[in-house]
Amino acid sequence: MNNGFLTSFSLALTPLSPIHIGMGEELDPTGYVIDDGILYAFDPSRAQLSEEVRKQLLKEVDFGRPESIHRVYKLLKDNKETFIPVAHSFIPVGRGVEDKYRESIGKPVQTEGDLKRVFNNNFIERAVYLPADGRPYLPGSSVKGAVRTAWAEALLGSPPRYRPRVEPNRDARIGEALSLEKKLFHHDDGKFETSLLRLLKMSDFIPQNTEIDRKIVFACNVRKTVNSERGQSGGRGPSTRKEVICSGQYRAFLSQAVIQNLGDMARIHPSLTPSAALSPDMARLAKYSNDFHLGRLARECAILRKNGYVNQDWLNRFQRLIERLTPRLEDRERPAFLIRVGRYGDAETKTLKEIAHIKIMGGKGKPPRYQKNSTTLWLAADEDKQEHDLLPFGWALVEVNPKGDNDVLRQWCEEERKDGRRDMREVRAKAKANLESIAAAREAERAEVAGREAARQQAAEEEARQQAARAAMSAEQRKVEEFYEKLKDHFKLKPRDVGVDIVRQGEALLREAAAWAKEEQKSAAEKLEPLFREKGLFDVGGGKGKMFKDGFSRMKS
Repeated sequence: MNNGFLTSFSLALTPLSPIHIGMGEELDPTGYVIDDGILYAFDPSRAQLSEEVRKQLLKEVDFGRPESIHRVYKLLKDNKETFIPVAHSFIPVGRGVEDKYRESIGKPVQTEGDLKRVFNNNFIERAVYLPADGRPYLPGSSVKGAVRTAWAEALLGSPPRYRPRVEPNRDARIGEALSLEKKLFHHDDGKFETSLLRLLKMSDFIPQNTEIDRKIVFACNVRKTVNSERGQSGGRGPSTRKEVICSGQYRAFLSQAVIQNLGDMARIHPSLTPSAALSPDMARLAKYSNDFHLGRLARECAILRKNGYVNQDWLNRFQRLIERLTPRLEDRERPAFLIRVGRYGDAETKTLKEIAHIKIMGGKGKPPRYQKNSTTLWLAADEDKQEHDLLPFGWALVEVNPKGDNDVLRQWCEEERKDGRRDMREVRAKAKANLESIAAAREAERAEVAGREAARQQAAEEEARQQAARAAMSAEQRKVEEFYEKLKDHFKLKPRDVGVDIVRQGEALLREAAAWAKEEQKSAAEKLEPLFREKGLFDVGGGKGKMFKDGFSRMKS
């Protein structure tokens, strides 16, 4: 849309390789377990611990020794059924990531150095994500930064109008970078309102799908040059674990971009003339980005192919995709452009070719050196020491005002996703079902406990009532009540049971009652006579049964 002052665009981004844009947040093993290829991240405080697990956990925490941390990790893993149902994130992991996790958790910690390695190695850097639902997204600033670098190279020109000093120190390099930015994007005063960068605004690239494919992988640093004698890379840097957005997710992220028309700014900036073609429009920025990134991508693919770092079939398909997308990359009406975003893109895709001055760290005790080209690449791997089938980081395609299908891109994405990726909807549904099952079991347990407590309370109240009633009874009433309780629990008598002890006790009670007051006799007869009949005392032989009947008749008269 163009209203004369602002021109707005919709942007659709498709990841072409794993992308990691960090946010400074990490997962550590006190907040996750890995099981069957899935990392379950959770808040331990939400888990309902059994009494045994709670005691074990408190014991380890109270123990207060460094190795307690490792024991807590193992305790969480051994009781995964307690923690998995309360997980808030479900992230597939590379097979090597799970193997390393199991190895480090299961291996006893012998020294403080072992503990530090376990502690540090099991930290996983998260990708930036939406707080509401945990889905990863791409900050608009990252994409704009990639476009900005390409734009700067176009403004710099070839040969460049500016060259850095040789091997300056860090402070000098920062000062020179700021000076270069002023020269390229600002009026001489360097104020923000005169910056060309101010004209381009880009919102965050928000996920459009309920589930976004992501994975925990190793970020491996490998050399660009190969040791010809061994046929292997000449040394490797340390590998780290990262959460990445997976490739092949067709138009999975959408953004809105706005370009402000120059207006009076063309008169403010001395470099802006009608022929300078410096004012931004999306077609021109897309061309800058493609000019900048395509050559660098071709060089990187050549290195990957030569060194055998990547699967050759994948690389063939990837390069064929770029070739088939060329008409779209050159389309000014519906432009599309290649970018590289995230921390692990090659340094050469973040610097300007003509003035690149990349710092190369020396060996231990050696000073750094500076040169135009980087010496290593960061690649994504499932295994820590993997030499082949790695993938480059950070490549993506951005389409401007996409309309209709991009069949070439969609077909490539469908092929790319045929790599055995887990259907996280099933994993999430299973975890939800487990949580609902646990919640139902806990509710049933709470109901049972509440029922037992209500019954106990009712029994206590009944006992208290009976005690109060007994306390208010006369001596005669208490004797009747005591015998009633005995007879109530007695078996039913037969005629031959004339000598049973309960018969003798009943006979003694009736003889004693003959001397009571008339009201006490009537009360006793009303309570005892039905029970005597029920228990068969009226049927016992030896004249006892008749004696009981006659006795109650006299007591009631």
